[in-house]
Amino acid sequence: TLFTGWVPTILRAGRGLKLWTKAKTVAPPQKLELFSYENNP
Repeated sequence: TLFTGWVPTILRAGRGLKLWTKAKTVAPPQKLELFSYENNP
């Protein structure tokens, strides 16, 4: 469990801290509308 448990998690820790180079910096023109089956009128 040493190589499958906490070691890959530690090595992967810095991956979310850097900004993805292909990510868009501008916001989309319209908001994303989410659909909920429970609260749908």
